[in-house]
Amino acid sequence: MTKFYTILSSALLSALFISCEKNVNSDEEKQQKVNEYIHAVMKDYYLWNGNVPDEPAGAEVEPSGYFYSLLDAGDAWSYITDEKEKFLEEEINYTGETFGYDLSFGRFTGSEALFAVVNYVYPGSPAALAGLKRGDFILEVDGATLVMDNYTELYASGTRQLSLGTLDGERVTAAGSVTLASVKMEQNPVLAREVLTRGTNKIGYLLYVGFVNNFEQELVDALTAFKAEGITDLVLDLRYNPGGGVDVTTLLCSALVPPAAMTAGNVLIHHLWNAPLQAYLEAAEREAPGTFAAALATRFREVEYNLALPRERVYVLTSRGSASASELLVVGLEAYMDVVQVGDSTRGKYTAMMEFSPTEKELANWLLLPVVYKFANRDGKTDFKEGLPPDYLLKETLPFKTLGTTDDPLLAKAVELITGEEVPAAEPEENRVTWLSLPSPRVTDGRLLHKPAIPAMK
Repeated sequence: MTKFYTILSSALLSALFISCEKNVNSDEEKQQKVNEYIHAVMKDYYLWNGNVPDEPAGAEVEPSGYFYSLLDAGDAWSYITDEKEKFLEEEINYTGETFGYDLSFGRFTGSEALFAVVNYVYPGSPAALAGLKRGDFILEVDGATLVMDNYTELYASGTRQLSLGTLDGERVTAAGSVTLASVKMEQNPVLAREVLTRGTNKIGYLLYVGFVNNFEQELVDALTAFKAEGITDLVLDLRYNPGGGVDVTTLLCSALVPPAAMTAGNVLIHHLWNAPLQAYLEAAEREAPGTFAAALATRFREVEYNLALPRERVYVLTSRGSASASELLVVGLEAYMDVVQVGDSTRGKYTAMMEFSPTEKELANWLLLPVVYKFANRDGKTDFKEGLPPDYLLKETLPFKTLGTTDDPLLAKAVELITGEEVPAAEPEENRVTWLSLPSPRVTDGRLLHKPAIPAMK
């Protein structure tokens, strides 16, 4: 499984973890204790904790099923796993098993035939070494036609034979095959950095596919280079970015926001917890100002590489694949500057999750990731369930064009808006093919995790 999930993090809170007084030995005892742990966490910290009954499930109930039975009908994000270390060490850090590509899935209007199309590949990955590139189509996996029941195999680790295709009008025809073996590799989310000069405009372009704390320095290097080159405008491409860590999100927002807001440490987002926990935190903050501030809000921080964009404007390219931390950046910044959104509506993920895990070694493989709060910007904007609509609607059409160039219609539109001059289309309008995009099968796509420094409620 590749690295797509979303995480917000600050300080680790050991006081939240529940411990048992005796060793847990039998499978029945373990299952009972896990269910008791799930109940305690969800009762106190789940955003919709009114759904949680007063008593935990018994030992006869499987923990994963019990966890999901407690979720609100609108909660598509909360998650539980008994593979804690794999999730935390590989998924979050973008260092797990991967084929090295990112895919979109779809079919053409009026057709049941499913296909995958490559969004991008990581340099040096199995996909890149096999010659796969942006815009390539995949029609089969291990000899089976792609359908809703098997397309998750394109992200599963191991060895896969992929049948490829080429676009022929409004259909995709077979065009050879490749065999890929997944490898464990680092996946740097800073995928492209360019500077386009158009008259007096020096336009920075950054393709950023995940807010990953593990690759913070790579982002800092890109921002520092933009600052040294004196860019006048920035186009931030988040169309394939499902989110990431709060620290690195705050870092990027702090680099883009007008310097006055950065140096003042203004609020980037407020955290809105369930009613009892929100009241508890606010009361505790009144009693000891500053102690619980980080649990109630995330603020800009002062960074040397603030770009001081002269127009106090940033252009953000989005799609339905832009979620959580990507959406946080848009709503957080728009309270302080002009955020021009080009592309499609975003996912609509305005809630954060938090890590919970038992401390007993017999149960320590379990990890709970329930939704614990929703975020709102300085002006209170939240609850964007249908996503953030673009200022300029421009859905991706086929065939895909090279990212980081004005052959790409989304970047071309942003450059037009910056310069006021029309950018000639790389593909005639009559040759562009619309298609029906399908949800991604990535298990952790769009999740937003947070470790706030708050104590257990008394």
